[in-house]
Amino acid sequence: MRLAILILILIAVISLVRWYLQAPRKEAEALSTEMVQDPNCETYFPVTEAVTATIAGREHFFCSERCANEYRNKHNPV
Repeated sequence: MRLAILILILIAVISLVRWYLQAPRKEAEALSTEMVQDPNCETYFPVTEAVTATIAGREHFFCSERCANEYRNKHNPV
């Protein structure tokens, strides 16, 4: 009887550990499918592939360094 209870507890602990370790992956997958729009060329792309830049105190997401630089030059003329 004790052995059966120990086996059930062990199975429960293993299940909880596996569930806990898999949870962050699901959040990462959801984040990777989030799409953002480049304010310069208006292209949509996954946020995980974004080039970020803070311009005029706001964080922007760009599809490339080129778009980030073009946008920066348009909105922060020297």
